[in-house]
Amino acid sequence: MSAHITHEEMTELLMGNRTSTLDSHLQACAECREELDRVKSSIGSFRTASHAWSESVAGETAETQPVISLPRARSYASWWRLAAVAAVLLIVFAAAYRMERKPAIDSTAKVTTPGAVIVQSSQDQIAQDNELLAQVNSEIAESVPSPMQPLQISTTSSTSSSQSTK
Repeated sequence: MSAHITHEEMTELLMGNRTSTLDSHLQACAECREELDRVKSSIGSFRTASHAWSESVAGETAETQPVISLPRARSYASWWRLAAVAAVLLIVFAAAYRMERKPAIDSTAKVTTPGAVIVQSSQDQIAQDNELLAQVNSEIAESVPSPMQPLQISTTSSTSSSQSTK
C-alpha cells in the first residue's frame, strides 16, 4: 500500500473491521499507527467525559427535582380521542372525495340498464380494434415498407429512365 490509510479505512478500523491489507500497512507505517492511536484516545476521552457528565446530571436531577408522575390513563385517553377524531375526519373526507369524483349521469341518454352501457362501449372498442387491425394488415401487405417508399419511387424512376435510354 503506497498511500496512507483513508478516512473511510480509518472508520472501518475503528469499527473493528480489520483486513490483512490494513493490518500490514499499520505494521509498516508509523504515521498511520500514531493517527489511529490518537483517534482511539480521543474517542475514549469523549466517552469517559460523557459518562461522567451524564452521571453528574442524573445525580443532580434525583437530588434537586422531585419526580412527578402523570396519570397514564388520562394521557392514553387523550391519544385515543385524537385518533378517533382523525379517523372520523379521514372517513368524511374520503366520502366527500368519492362523491365529487362520481360521474354525472346524463338525463338525455337512453340507458335502461347498466349492462347496456358496457355493451355499447365494448362494441365501440371492437370497431376501433378492427379498424386498427385493418391498418396493420394493409401495412404488412405492402411489398415495400412505408418509410422506404420514397426510395422505391426514385429507384423505379432511375431504372425506367435507364431502360428508355437503351
